[in-house]
Order: sequence, then C-alpha cells, then structure tokens
Amino acid sequence: IDSISPPLKYKGMVPSVLEINNDTWLIGTAQEYFFYHPAKKTFTPFAPGHDFSTNESSITLRYYDKKNQWLYFYNYYNGLFRYSLDGTILHNWRRSNKKGDLTDGNIRFIIPKNDSILWIGGAEGGGLISLNIYTNTIQSLTGGNNSIQLLNNAVLMSCTDKDNNEWISTTAGLSKLTNTTRTIISWQESFKELSS
Repeated sequence: IDSISPPLKYKGMVPSVLEINNDTWLIGTAQEYFFYHPAKKTFTPFAPGHDFSTNESSITLRYYDKKNQWLYFYNYYNGLFRYSLDGTILHNWRRSNKKGDLTDGNIRFIIPKNDSILWIGGAEGGGLISLNIYTNTIQSLTGGNNSIQLLNNAVLMSCTDKDNNEWISTTAGLSKLTNTTRTIISWQESFKELSS
C-alpha cells in the first residue's frame, strides 16, 4: 500500500482527491487544499494567501471543468466559487433568495449538461439550478415558479438515461424530466403501483 499524507494543519477531516492531470492531483479538506505531484511526491498549497479555516471561508470541492481548467467550490454562507488552477477567484455566485442568485447553500452535486451548462442540486430546497458558465447566469427549476414541478425542491442527484431523460432525485422521491417534451413526470404519477 502506498499512502499519501498531505501536510494538513487541521487534522481529523477526510480529504478529497481530484486528479487534475497525470502530474497533478488536488487533495484537501474544506479548510485547506494542496496540489500533489505524484512523480516528485511533493505538495504545494492551493490558493496560498486564502484562509479557509473558518465556517465563513471554508470551501468544498464539487466539480472540475477540465476543458476550461476551472475548479468549482462552494461555501454554505458565501455561495459558489469558480477558481483558476493558480488559486484566483474567477467568479462568486452569492447565496441569496434573489432571482439569479444561488438559492441553496448545501450543494450536493454539480454536473455538466453540455458545453455551457452545469446543473447544480442542493439539499436545502433551491431546486435544480442551471448555471451558464459563459454568461454566469443562474436559473432555478423549483416547484413554485414553473408550470412543471419537481416532487420537492431539495435535489440530491441527477442522472441521464439512455433516452436522454433526466432522473432527478429529491427528498420526496424521483422526478423524470423528459428531454423531448421538457415536462416532468413524478415517480408517483408514472409508477403508482410502486409508490404506495
């Protein structure tokens, strides 16, 4: 077994690991991140000069855009951040209930839907969030603002099936977004025999 022990100041947290490329990995916790270079077995700090040690400043890695080489982190209090690999903050989508802002602080996933759109789901009722990475605009699909509705606005996961339907897991069950009609069918409506 080959073990890696990053030089963490804050002990007791499980580090996450992301391969940036064959020569570089990102390893860290919400309080600190490091680039690890496997060939040299060395660590260099990510975003030196940034203090992530408090609840208001800690960040959790959620997605790496390999094409643009952008890292997406979130902070419960301050929203979603896009960083460059050199540790520069490129954009911060603030957390608020205003239209166009990030409505959920507990982001569970970020997944690409195409070259310009990321889908974001969170556990606090922000709905399914669509982020255009080039215009930096956010739109939410929530139960209260659309003619189509999810079973619940706490979105935990999204998966695309072979027919390009989106299966969206919420805390109230599954919703299916059909790609061709852009309508949502709730699990309870389609599969009544399994919903009882």
